[in-house]
Amino acid sequence: MQESLTNASRHGQASSIQVTLQYDHTQVMLQVEDNGKGVETIHTALGLRACRNA
Repeated sequence: MQESLTNASRHGQASSIQVTLQYDHTQVMLQVEDNGKGVETIHTALGLRACRNA
């Protein structure tokens, strides 16, 4: 979540970020939405690789 908030604020220049956490006995889902500028291609750097491998 920290990496998502940092990226939305720093790189996406978002002024609004919404975080939703849902869970049940088998899984946890974290959804982050923002109003920042989008990108055509996502470059996977250390932070995103760490999120993916968690």
